[in-house]
Amino acid sequence: MQIDGEQLRHYPDTDRLEIDTVHIRATGNDGAVTQATARRAIANADATEVQLLGGAHVTSNAGGEPIEFRGEFLHAFLATERLRSHLPVQVTRGGSVLRAAGMEYDHLARTLSLQGPMRAVFVPRARKGQG
Repeated sequence: MQIDGEQLRHYPDTDRLEIDTVHIRATGNDGAVTQATARRAIANADATEVQLLGGAHVTSNAGGEPIEFRGEFLHAFLATERLRSHLPVQVTRGGSVLRAAGMEYDHLARTLSLQGPMRAVFVPRARKGQG
């Protein structure tokens, strides 16, 4: 995993990191690349738990077709490969777009749970052998 940002602050009393204009790139055991950006991030010392704040955007190429998450708050648990939010989110995969009041995504189980009022536009996938 690589974490870059404009400015990093370490608070020894809580062993917490704060990063401004954060850019994260992580490669999973399956070779999937996940990238994340936000105006600010709060992370624990080993960066296994990262809260992305303000214009949070996470993209993963796992499973072939990229999946994209956007919101003002996304909480990433990198060791267990989970992403959640209690605030409104937008999830995009292919041409399909889902908007919900909150969500929980488990990359290892390949499950997405949406909470609260939600709207979705599903675009059917082209069948193999068809253009």
